[in-house]
Amino acid sequence: SLRVGFAISHPVPSDVSVRVELPAQRSGFRFNAGATTTLIPLITAQGTVTNTPLHGTGDPTMSIEGDVITVTFGAFGFPTLADSESGFEFELSNLHNPYSNDGLPRAEAFVSLLFSNGTVWHNTSVLLPEFIPNLITGANVSLVLSNPGAGVTSDLSVALSTTGFVPPDGRLIFTFPAGFTLSPGSTVALNQFNVAEKAAVYVASLDPALNTVTLLVAPTLGYGPSLLPPLSDASFRLTSVRTPPAGTTGTFAIRTFSGTLDLIDSTDVDGVPGVEVQVGALQDVRVSLSGDAARQPAEYSFLFSTTGVIPGDGKIVIDFPFGYFL
Repeated sequence: SLRVGFAISHPVPSDVSVRVELPAQRSGFRFNAGATTTLIPLITAQGTVTNTPLHGTGDPTMSIEGDVITVTFGAFGFPTLADSESGFEFELSNLHNPYSNDGLPRAEAFVSLLFSNGTVWHNTSVLLPEFIPNLITGANVSLVLSNPGAGVTSDLSVALSTTGFVPPDGRLIFTFPAGFTLSPGSTVALNQFNVAEKAAVYVASLDPALNTVTLLVAPTLGYGPSLLPPLSDASFRLTSVRTPPAGTTGTFAIRTFSGTLDLIDSTDVDGVPGVEVQVGALQDVRVSLSGDAARQPAEYSFLFSTTGVIPGDGKIVIDFPFGYFL
């Protein structure tokens, strides 16, 4: 919601109009967000009329044209100087904030008071707060590997909650830590729950060099494009990713963007804690030798199967027990 208030050292006409011009920076404010934007007149405790919204000037009306909101008082009563000096306030519900400033300077809103004939009486500018990305922390995310073995092809189940609305052309970018291997064409997003009533997400692209998966919003069959509301314990499964060597992985990063790559939600510099990858077991291990005479040279052959894939720069290490000479 957006609260607008002003005070002035002159009696305010009961039919005055308040025009608020909001900035278009970072795609600007968006009205009718989740529900219809409504005007809520508020009570100001001081002044002559202290128990009625807008000092008893009647029911106000509102019009919205682009980024300009005009609120016209109800033309009832006669506000006093004390009412004007104590101020008038109203609230606009169901707005989306602009996207984060992301290095841009804070924007200004322009507020004007107009007489009933449209003549500007007073105007001023107001510096808006800095808009920052919504924070995704480890407390908002759960990650589980279907197969936690090292160097194996596994699925990653993701459960997360977000704060910002993602527009129809927006995206969610999921970054794996170093060691994971992504294969374009093999990873999809399955088993989606609580994502959206009339939408889903799908894997649009993978970048193996950056270890990122980009998910876009897709409308449910029969519905047009729709924004993705804030996620609450939403979950999906990213299939067919190869796990890194054993140990605790590095951190994951999750970010949501608008279609023009304005940042909406983001993990902080610490990211989401990694997952535990377990050592795989060697299977069907067999050892044979060319001769069994003591203290004599012999050739040994080793046959085994691995659980995970050994990378091209990997090693096979064989430890002989005490007493052998190589």
